[in-house]
Amino acid sequence: MKIRKGTRHDINRVLKMSGEFIEEYRKSVKMETDVSINTALKFKKKILEKDLKSGHGAIFIVEENKNFIGYIFVLTFTPEMESCKKYSPGYISDLHICKKYRRRGLGVMLIKEAERWLRVKKKEKVSLDVSIFNKKAIHLYKKLKFKDKSIKLEKKL
Repeated sequence: MKIRKGTRHDINRVLKMSGEFIEEYRKSVKMETDVSINTALKFKKKILEKDLKSGHGAIFIVEENKNFIGYIFVLTFTPEMESCKKYSPGYISDLHICKKYRRRGLGVMLIKEAERWLRVKKKEKVSLDVSIFNKKAIHLYKKLKFKDKSIKLEKKL
């Protein structure tokens, strides 16, 4: 397994994997939404392109024999603090591993790579959001010493 820093040339592969994960997630939680996966991915593509170009974002990719296995997308700011990036903690936006490669330590490897990059960018903290339904991801993050910071609530109107 090899981890490398991604480039804008990897964005379409990242989006393909992200779309597969969104579909998997929607099925697992029986989520209904008016937003199509294609619409979500077009929006995500703009974000990836902008943040990679500015240097405020990075993608790290894990591959085996040139097969795309997973990625992490990390930012030097949390989205709600974009206007004051200097004071914001870093942010893990996405972490996806192909289903058949999960539970092999690849998520840990990608998070550690993202943390190294954030330290170089002079960040002292990193945050992320995770759905309460994603028990395996929560377990991974807690194993890596992430702590509960907030609870986001919503209800259907």
